[in-house]
Amino acid sequence: MSTQPTAFAALLQGLANAAKSAENAAAAPPPSSKPLIDVSSSDLAPLVQLRREHQTQEERMVVRTYKASGTYKNHKTGEEKPLTERQILAQQMQGIVRRDQERASTGLNRTVRWTGTASVASSAAAKTGNAANAELAAGGRAKEAMKRRRTIFGKAKCIARVAEAGVGIASQLAADVYGFVMLGSEIFLARVVTMYSKNVLVQLYQHSYRRQFKLNNRNFAALGTLRFAHLPSNSFLFLLPQGKDAEAVTVFRDHVEIGVKAQQIFEEFRAEKELLAKAVASLNTVRRRGKANVNILEIEEEEEPEE
Repeated sequence: MSTQPTAFAALLQGLANAAKSAENAAAAPPPSSKPLIDVSSSDLAPLVQLRREHQTQEERMVVRTYKASGTYKNHKTGEEKPLTERQILAQQMQGIVRRDQERASTGLNRTVRWTGTASVASSAAAKTGNAANAELAAGGRAKEAMKRRRTIFGKAKCIARVAEAGVGIASQLAADVYGFVMLGSEIFLARVVTMYSKNVLVQLYQHSYRRQFKLNNRNFAALGTLRFAHLPSNSFLFLLPQGKDAEAVTVFRDHVEIGVKAQQIFEEFRAEKELLAKAVASLNTVRRRGKANVNILEIEEEEEPEE
């Protein structure tokens, strides 16, 4: 370096210039055909143009679009000819069919192609005829039943629980689920065994101590038998929550034990037992044309309650 000071100085100067150029390049904004100050709520063209300028080749090729062509190529001769009127009409018809067959997302398209099944929402929307009429009628009856429960349980402090009985998307009435039911003037813990068109078959557990409900009812303790009952859906006060976050009902040899939250709900119901008993009796009483009022379970199949 002492023999060639000029070359060494030139090398240092070149390194300094290169570093300065890199700093200027990093600080400079990306090129844009239009300044962003021209963007307004009615004109987003500068943003669109900026997006296109920064779009990579992969991004441009990722979306597949269909464009009708005005010509076609003869594969035998390699000659390109304009489409006939019939071919143009066929293209337009295919475009209409293609738009009608488009689905919500490419993920749904892939699911349908691979599994041959559509989503639940698509299946529900596709219902027609008797299936659609039955679903519509069931929805109407459910709304009427909900309205009637809210009216009859209106004076209860626990109306927020008993109005819908805890039944919803996350907790549905099905076999082996637990809930509180009103039978006569007593509140029982019930396990659903099976369901029929007019009633639900449940196994009853009578409260004994704190969170414990015993298998044998006191009236049948000498026989050592379990107690079952056919109850209308209106006898259900509250269905215990289901799912992974819900408190499980623990089954022992001679009793079952509910969770802390379920015990709090039971105490709320027990504090208003008389009012709830009258409300459930009213819900399960129907009027018959030209006959005395009767419990819904005593109505014969061919009879229809008065609306």
